Parts: sequence; C-alpha cells; structure tokens
Amino acid sequence: MLLAYFLLLKIALVLPKNITTIKINHYHEPTYSHLSSYLVSLRTRKYIHTPGDNHFCTGVILTNRHVLTSAHCITDKNGVMMSPKRIVVALCASLFKTPESEEFVVDIHNMIIHPYYHRNQHNDIAIIKLKRYVKLDGHHLAPVVLGNSSLEVGNDCKTIGGIFGVRRQRFGSFHSMLLVNVELRPFDECLKVKKSLMAARPENEDLICVKSTEKQMCTTDFGGPLFCDGQLYGIALGSINCSSPDPVFFSDVSFYNSWVTKIISEAVDHTRPFIADRFSLFSFIILMLSIV
Repeated sequence: MLLAYFLLLKIALVLPKNITTIKINHYHEPTYSHLSSYLVSLRTRKYIHTPGDNHFCTGVILTNRHVLTSAHCITDKNGVMMSPKRIVVALCASLFKTPESEEFVVDIHNMIIHPYYHRNQHNDIAIIKLKRYVKLDGHHLAPVVLGNSSLEVGNDCKTIGGIFGVRRQRFGSFHSMLLVNVELRPFDECLKVKKSLMAARPENEDLICVKSTEKQMCTTDFGGPLFCDGQLYGIALGSINCSSPDPVFFSDVSFYNSWVTKIISEAVDHTRPFIADRFSLFSFIILMLSIV
C-alpha cells in the first residue's frame, strides 16, 4: 500500500512535465479524417474506467497483420520489451473518430524492435504482428502508404496530438485525437533542443525535425505518425514534452523501408525477452512511468 501510494504521488510529480495538463481555451471537437483509417490504439488489456482510457500509444497499419509504432512504446527505460500478452491493439478506435459503430480488439502474436534501437536517440521503431488477420476495407481500415519522396524544410504535414492521448487531466478522462498541423524545420533546430543528439550530423537520414504550427497543442502522441501528402513519413522519437513549444524529432520511416519489408516478409520470431507482468491499475501506472 505504501509503495502504491508513493507511485501515485510520483505520477502527480511526473505528469505536469511530460504529460502536461495545460488549459485549452478553444477546444474544438475533432471530426473524422481519412488518416484515421491508418491508426490503431495500443492499450493495456484492461481499461480503468472507460474503454480507451488504457490507451498509451498510437500505431499505424502496415498490412492486415502488421502495425508500426515507436520502440519506446513497448519497452521500458532499459530497452526490455513488455509482454505481448498484456497489450492489445484496438482498431476502429473511437479515439480516432471512426464512423464505425464499434471498435474491436486484437491480441498480439509478437513484437519486433529494431536491433539497434537506442532509447530517445536512434532507431526508435518497432513492428507488432497481430495474432490474426484483420479485414481491411480500404476506407475505415486501410494500410498506410509509406512515403519515399524527398521532403524539404517548410513542408506542411500532419500528426496526431492536441489534448489526445499524452495529455490527460486524470485517469479515465480523455479526448478524441486532433490532427495537428506541423512544419518541417531545419535539422539544427531540433539538435539545439535535443542536446543528447549533438553528435548527430545533418546528413543523417534517420531523423526528421518537426514543429507544431498550432498554439496550445501537443505536437504528437507517443508513437504518433507523421503524415505528409497523406503518406507516412515519420514515427515519433522518444517521449514528448507537451509543455514545450520546441521542435521534436521523428524517425524517418523511409530510412527503414528495407528493414520493415524484411520483417513483414519473414516468418521468423525476432522478439526480445520481455517483462512478464500482470496488468492492473498498478501495472498501468508502472507502464506509463517507464514510457515517459
């Protein structure tokens, strides 16, 4: 009991920095976008109060059995993988304003993390293989198209964020996602903020620098995708500090196209050892602390 009480106190101290609760003066109820057809919600197996309040990361549909997300979503601070038995994938999730009347949940077969993943640094990308095939109708559920065109500074793109997902005033209280307008920024702008990556060079092709063009909006969700011209170009790198207007790095998905193709085409189990844990409210708190 004492340990649980301490963790709850710790969450109150951690969330204002990494999962900010700043007041939104002009909140507009989001509407459905075709980009939502590419999105899935990663959740703990049990919700706390309402289905969806156990959402902790976003994923993107690659095929009728594969989902792309950030590696930090499914690992702890030491890079150890969470148990795939304790996480589920929700499709047609109401969080994304899908027109479908009911969402459905699919179990996970295994999870594959990039072999050179370095938390908050590089290769923050992972693939989840579902336990069964899902039917994609091409409208409300569709595989994303991976972008391979050259992007330039100043290009306008979209991601998901707003007050969705990473910003909750309290557990059991959440809003639907917002599509956030962002702009591609010079590589050096992100390096000034992400001092731990100062050794990186502008010619590195594995990172994209992005800044929100909207005030009072969190740039993205954990595992949030970056869409440019309706195609997938990036996945959020590391945890996001919603209280800061600074630009953030996304992993450049096109840099990993060959790895993604290889993993999807192979039937080999690439999974790392994982943490076997019993998901409850207590475990959900532990998971959120490990992600941030």
